[in-house]
Amino acid sequence: MRSRAFDRAVLWSLAVVMGGTAVWMLFAGQERSSLIATVGAYFLGALAVALPILERLLRPQRLPVLDPVAEADELARTVGAQWSAEARTRGLREPRVVPLTWSASARQVADEPDRVYPAAGPGRISRIALDGLLDHGFDDALLVLAEGYGRI
Repeated sequence: MRSRAFDRAVLWSLAVVMGGTAVWMLFAGQERSSLIATVGAYFLGALAVALPILERLLRPQRLPVLDPVAEADELARTVGAQWSAEARTRGLREPRVVPLTWSASARQVADEPDRVYPAAGPGRISRIALDGLLDHGFDDALLVLAEGYGRI
């Protein structure tokens, strides 16, 4: 890692060079000053592009190793907070929630029954209720819905 003293030395060196160039340009005449400014701007631009690239090549930064479980927990907290804020904004936590109903679709949108509900085991028939009504408060409706999905 670079030291602050090195950074300061580089900045002061650049300031001295730029100041000296500015004074030189004042006395060099218009044509020569224009040429100096053009060539100087080119080299400063090239240096501005090259320095970050060189620094990245010479001192690569290591990415932190992420814990998938911690990241999943953080995502769950974030989505939960957003969900709660949206529910408050829409007034869904009020005692009178608009009833939520659902039913099975006639379209082919589901996977094979053994893959969706493997608890029944091969050769066993299991019945899953695909119709429902949530007409309680918002928190109660969430629990009922979560229990239904937890069984699948």
